Amino acid sequence: MKKNNGEYFSDSLQAGQMFVLLKDDMKLGDTWRVKFKAPIGLDIVYVYTAKEILSGKIIGETEYKDIASVELDSKYVINDVETSINAFTLTFYAKGIGPILTTTTTTGVIGNNSYPLLSYQLS
Repeated sequence: MKKNNGEYFSDSLQAGQMFVLLKDDMKLGDTWRVKFKAPIGLDIVYVYTAKEILSGKIIGETEYKDIASVELDSKYVINDVETSINAFTLTFYAKGIGPILTTTTTTGVIGNNSYPLLSYQLS
């Protein structure tokens, strides 16, 4: 992960290609798109949308400050047509800490899941 001008870049989606995964100072409704090639050769589009900007959020017994939640809509592309796979990920980020809660909502077999931050250490 690399930070440049308030944007966080990673090549975790496609080796050698840096994509914006998170932004500082997001506004409610801000949207950005990332298009990459999956290992099987299929084009994938991630659509990120800032869903909430909160002063704080309690996860378990811990209260976190300066929160932004970002929804990820995953799509595949065939013949230049984007189709949602109906798998939505909502991640809550605490400024200075990172992701504190991720939830997934899908239709079909996978269902809904929640992944809270269990612990962290700042260095």
